[in-house]
Amino acid sequence: MSDFLRLFMKKRVLMLVIILICIYPVLASASYTCSNGTSIKESLAEIDAGKSKTINGLGIGLIEARDMGVARRFTAELIVDAKGVSLDNATSSKEIELLSGVYTVSLINSTDENAKITIDGSSKTITEGESEEIKGLKVFLVSSEGVYPFGITALIGKQGISLSSDENPSQIIAIEGTNYSVELFSASNSDATIKVNKCENGKIIEVIENITPAINITPAINTTNTTNVTSTNNITSVSNTTIQNNTNGTKTANLTKCNMTGFRKEDAYCDKNKSLVMQKEKAESCSENYECKTDYCKSEKCSEPGILSRIILWFKNFFS
Repeated sequence: MSDFLRLFMKKRVLMLVIILICIYPVLASASYTCSNGTSIKESLAEIDAGKSKTINGLGIGLIEARDMGVARRFTAELIVDAKGVSLDNATSSKEIELLSGVYTVSLINSTDENAKITIDGSSKTITEGESEEIKGLKVFLVSSEGVYPFGITALIGKQGISLSSDENPSQIIAIEGTNYSVELFSASNSDATIKVNKCENGKIIEVIENITPAINITPAINTTNTTNVTSTNNITSVSNTTIQNNTNGTKTANLTKCNMTGFRKEDAYCDKNKSLVMQKEKAESCSENYECKTDYCKSEKCSEPGILSRIILWFKNFFS
């Protein structure tokens, strides 16, 4: 390969990386609207790890934030409807008011490694840097001191969620009849900027951009006979196959041969049991991408891949 061609290829790859970095913040942001057409109220704030803030009326506690440094990917572990609590010998019990209710939190004892905490009569010992559920609340022990005044700091809230900039940048949650969207706006290894949206009236709903061209596939009714299904690399072949509707709603096929899990032909795939199964529609349960007609399984549901996921996949294919 000539020096000129090498230089051209390097510049081409560099330009694609620059484009990805430039458009990334736009791709990572979800879009929301109110079900009744009213305006969304939105607010964002930066939270340090181990701390909490109230954003748009919703308490958010940040357990951990990570900046992966690859394609600007970052993640955050959060507790929603949360508050930070500090207890010691002098103040061993506090009442905290969350949107989901009022709770009494007490410190029984603490060491440099763990602490025993009671919430409304239920107790658990929690290791520093870990979380447990007590009385229906998620409790993360930020720090614990085993010397006088034997204190702790903790994040306590109703629900834990995990967000990532590429796969799950936001999540809609419901607290006491009000819907909120919690979005990971940015993060470092020590803090995260979180955006919270809500509707004063009506429910908040995500606006999904359908960027995948629709493929019209006629569903099988009762039985459909196909023959000589062969993969291009001759690894998997299916002959004299009958695809049928099962009583449980799934579609399978009677195979002469299906020996490569994940092999796909038109609207069917070879599953882990070496049976040919019809690909699933959007919102159906899944565990692998190849099970879905959209070729994208997220949070155990067939869904549409986002633009960023498509770009990352393109890069993987480009360098493979």
